Amino acid sequence: MRRDRDADALRRDIDTRMDSDRYEIGQLRTSLEIAKSEIRQLRAERAILTGQLEVARSDRTGGMAPIAPRDEDDEVRMPAASFTPMIDISEKSLRGPSADSTPAE
Repeated sequence: MRRDRDADALRRDIDTRMDSDRYEIGQLRTSLEIAKSEIRQLRAERAILTGQLEVARSDRTGGMAPIAPRDEDDEVRMPAASFTPMIDISEKSLRGPSADSTPAE
C-alpha cells in the first residue's frame, strides 16, 4: 500500500515537473521569436542608416561613394542591455573610413 502511494506521489511530481518544463520551453520559444524579430528590425534599420550615410557622403563629395559589400553571414554584435541609440553623423563619419583607421564595431 505504501509503495503504491509513493509511486503515485512520484508520478504526480514527475507530471508537475513535465508541465512546468513544457511551459518554460514555450516561454523560451516565444522569447526566441521576439529576439529574431528584433534582429531583423535592427538589420533593416542598419541598412537604412548605411544608405543615409552613403547619400550624405556622396552629397558632400559630389559623387558616388563606394559601398563596401556586406557578408550576410557576419554576426551582428549587440549590447546585452536594451537602449535607444542616438545616431550622430559627424564630419569624421562623412569623410569615410581612412586607410590608417580601423572601423569600429
